[in-house]
Amino acid sequence: MHALTFEFQTPWEIAASLQVFGETILIATQKWMIEILDLRSARLMRDEILVREGSHVRNGRLVLEKYAITEEIQRRVEEVGDRKYEQICKSCGLPMFKTFDMAAGRSG
Repeated sequence: MHALTFEFQTPWEIAASLQVFGETILIATQKWMIEILDLRSARLMRDEILVREGSHVRNGRLVLEKYAITEEIQRRVEEVGDRKYEQICKSCGLPMFKTFDMAAGRSG
């Protein structure tokens, strides 16, 4: 997972990997974690961490709007997302698979 995150060089690859796809998956994971954490930790996760994640995704989308202006780059952005999705599903195994499917907008 580390190599997949840090192999990217261009602003649009970094934004796609970390801010758009990575943060989207993180949001779904945090929502799931809130359900299983103790009350104090769940409140901290919801009120201090989760509330900021949407702005991270928005910032990534702004970078993509600026740099992903050709069909080739847009296709590559989708490839970055697919690779990130596949790697995170491999890393986390089946219990989290449905959570990541939902985050990625996939049925499964």
